[in-house]
Amino acid sequence: MAENISVCVRVRPLNEKEREEGVGWVVDHAGTRITVVDHSNNNNNNSASGTRTSTGNSGSFAAQQTDLGASLGDTLKSYSFDKVYDETWGTKHIYDDVCLPVVDSVVDGFNGTIFAYGQTSSGKTYTMRGSGTWEENKGKENQTTVEGSRDGLLFPVSPAKGLGSGEDASGSGDGDVGILPLAVRGIFRRIRNTPNREFLLRMSYMEIYNEDIIDLLAQSAEGPSGSKNGESGRRLLVKERANGGGPYVCGLREEIVRTEAEVAGWLDRGDRHRHVGETKMNRNSSRSHTLFQMVIESRLPGGGAAEGDGDGAVLVSKLTLVDLAGSERLSKTLAEGKRAKEGAYINKSLLTLGTVINKLSEGQHRHIPYRDSKLTRILQTALGGNSKTAMITNVTPSVLHTDETHSTLRFATRTKSVKNVAVVNEVLNDDALLKRQQREIERLRDRLKERNGGVDIEATEHAIEEMEQHLVEVKEQNKSIEEMLAQEKREKSVLAENLDEKTRKLRNLTDFVLGPGKAAGRQKRDRMSFCPSSIVRPAAALLAEVDREAAKRDALDKIEESSNGGGDGGGGGLLQEALTSLRAQLNGARERAEEMRAQLDAERARSRDLESERELRARAEEELCDAKAEGERLGGVAKSLGEEAAELRRLRSLDQEALARMEEEG
Repeated sequence: MAENISVCVRVRPLNEKEREEGVGWVVDHAGTRITVVDHSNNNNNNSASGTRTSTGNSGSFAAQQTDLGASLGDTLKSYSFDKVYDETWGTKHIYDDVCLPVVDSVVDGFNGTIFAYGQTSSGKTYTMRGSGTWEENKGKENQTTVEGSRDGLLFPVSPAKGLGSGEDASGSGDGDVGILPLAVRGIFRRIRNTPNREFLLRMSYMEIYNEDIIDLLAQSAEGPSGSKNGESGRRLLVKERANGGGPYVCGLREEIVRTEAEVAGWLDRGDRHRHVGETKMNRNSSRSHTLFQMVIESRLPGGGAAEGDGDGAVLVSKLTLVDLAGSERLSKTLAEGKRAKEGAYINKSLLTLGTVINKLSEGQHRHIPYRDSKLTRILQTALGGNSKTAMITNVTPSVLHTDETHSTLRFATRTKSVKNVAVVNEVLNDDALLKRQQREIERLRDRLKERNGGVDIEATEHAIEEMEQHLVEVKEQNKSIEEMLAQEKREKSVLAENLDEKTRKLRNLTDFVLGPGKAAGRQKRDRMSFCPSSIVRPAAALLAEVDREAAKRDALDKIEESSNGGGDGGGGGLLQEALTSLRAQLNGARERAEEMRAQLDAERARSRDLESERELRARAEEELCDAKAEGERLGGVAKSLGEEAAELRRLRSLDQEALARMEEEG
């Protein structure tokens, strides 16, 4: 579910020089609006009411606000935010209101980002780190010990004494605790209060100096940040994860930490290599953006899945705390050389950050220039992505910096319009994912069964599956029958061609035996057809002709006998030769007739086969019609079952939506 970035404003107190010039901004009593003062109409009133003081020790910012609230008639511009804190509020109160929900969500598996934004000398580093130091536990009062700490190191917890005048606040032992130590303490407190999960914590610490990413935990211990070690460290690159997990810094050193003391030790080591320099506006000005990241992995004891009390999911979240370098004007910082170059890189990266915020606040998501700066590239997830993000806007109420404060508040106003979509980050293997899906299916099945008055949904689904399977089998049978019919048609076509060829041969044989004339006359009388009955008729006529020839032969035999009994020798010899010739011809005709009779029997057998094939085809067509009718009936049954299945799925989706609403309301 999308939620806006949480934005609050913290107003630091005036320093000695600023108190001489007067107050330029006032916070309302509700603590939700900050308004610029119109000094053009109220200079006389301000002098009379004591809002402009000549010494740095008389009056406070809160007292000046009270007097201004009674004397102001008009205002030039006002800005509204979730919360506006004046100098009377300590960092612990801001942490509880704005940052604690983000830190708790990180332990629960969400990504979280907290960053401080503002011009140089507005109190960003003081807000993030505080004025206290990492001290040994020597029995000081107003300090909470950390269970399990080693070497006696802990975060000092002293009552808030008010915000210092700029980022160069002194590090006295009774100073205000920053957001970073409070967040680390909150994480370990949550871990101690969650005994049913196992945790693994890794931390990293880096800075972006002149658009180069430097690993503060991997720097050599050659000296403080002003020496060559800060510039000779290995520069790191930002790359994209292949699985779509967002950008990461390749080669960044991560240290496993078990206690707050270990975190304090690594941060102290990294702070020795930060780039810090003096400008006209700030004695200890941050010359780089610093990013502290803590990766939290958690799971059920023993993996959870093996013991049956979970699905083996591992929650992997990341908390990012960013201390941005402040925007600078060379006309006010009077920076030269190296400091001017550093200020130019800082302003360039902040300009890119402002461009990204502008596009996100206007809903332009087609192209966001995250890659134009290392800062926005690393913070891509926190800006319009998968993270719960909070921004603490630090401003100064001095009239000397009214333009810078206007610019900072306009940026904060746009930032609170940016929406993020944070989700729980889980890592699941195949077995854990399958187990979770099975649990969800069982839960939904039980809810659906309860909603349908105890009807066994599983049995209904099984019956639907069986009907669908039966329908598939019927379709396959219909397909096989159609293939058989096609094969029979092809075979019948081949048989018809063979019959045509046999008929042609038989006609030629008839012409040869009976003569062309008779054959021609026979062709005129007989109609050609593929039907077996029309093929038999020429053969029957041929047999009748053969019978007539046999009668002639018998008559000739009788003549021969009579001639042998009563004729003379010469005439008998000639007649004998003629009879012998006729007998030879008749014997040849008889042999041909026998062959034709055999062929005719074969053709009659083939005709009977064709008749049986025709009957088989008729029966196959009837079976096909019956199968098609059965398929149509089963199709109707499947359609009705499909409608019932769709209704069941619709009811299941309604249950899921109702469950989602119940979970959201819960």
